[in-house]
Amino acid sequence: MDTSRQAGFSLIELMIVISIAAILLGLGVPSFQHFVVQGRVTAQTNDFATALNLARSEAVRRGTWVNIEATNGTAWDGGWRVYVDADRSGDFNAGDTELRVHAAASNNITIRGSANVTDLVSYRPNGASDQTGVIRVCHPSGNADNARRITISTGGRINTVRITEANCSSNVIP
Repeated sequence: MDTSRQAGFSLIELMIVISIAAILLGLGVPSFQHFVVQGRVTAQTNDFATALNLARSEAVRRGTWVNIEATNGTAWDGGWRVYVDADRSGDFNAGDTELRVHAAASNNITIRGSANVTDLVSYRPNGASDQTGVIRVCHPSGNADNARRITISTGGRINTVRITEANCSSNVIP
């Protein structure tokens, strides 16, 4: 009986296993990146929808006008704030109560609104909004399904759906 023989992998077997692992990893990484981008777009959409729902519910609860506005004044992806608009000026000023602030969107995510909701959405004391419109959240990753649409109805309700947006860099919102 020969007891000097040792069990283990040969160099050729190790190289084959490493090659197979590299091929599988190469196939899986693009799918994983797409999954991560979808998750980021979904999270940003949920943050914005939460802010809209907060503004609506606070308007009803407090019996006053509550707004959500873009903090940079031009686009939602620069951040937003929800506030009680005590003087109904449509602008955040010293007499207003800030309820929540959200930082700018990250990772190249764009948030753009149609003509009625480019940078401000106001809710009446009854929870309705005079502004109907569409807000698009997307990532210009080249994948057409990395976009979401938030629709604001006259009653102030919102609806969020996944859309296929071929050109996320366009500022024209359908």
